[in-house]
Amino acid sequence: MFYKETTNICKECTIATIRSGQTEKMAYIKAEARRRGCAITGDKTGTLTWHHIDPETKMFNIGRPNNRRWEVIKAEMEKCVVLENGIHVKLHNVLRGCEITKPTGAFIEFMNKYYPSYPIKIKGE
Repeated sequence: MFYKETTNICKECTIATIRSGQTEKMAYIKAEARRRGCAITGDKTGTLTWHHIDPETKMFNIGRPNNRRWEVIKAEMEKCVVLENGIHVKLHNVLRGCEITKPTGAFIEFMNKYYPSYPIKIKGE
């Protein structure tokens, strides 16, 4: 049975082709995160995530590239910085106005550079 009447490719082959392309894109995205490393610590080995500096410009989640073209994925990556997962969570807590444990000097520098108007509320202070 063919996937569409206008093609001679079966549904299973179509799905396999799409999945292999998605796997290739995710491998590239992960490798690029490792190449860049965390914008705050420089670590290239931890669990790295992509953070959009300006959420207004965000078109999609880098971790879900789906069927987007390479140029679109790469352009979206340029709007982001790579952060270790724990730091990414801490950053979003600050952006939401939550208290956090004492941040490092590098975290404070990052906040001052990208989000100078957000106060950092430290637990117990």
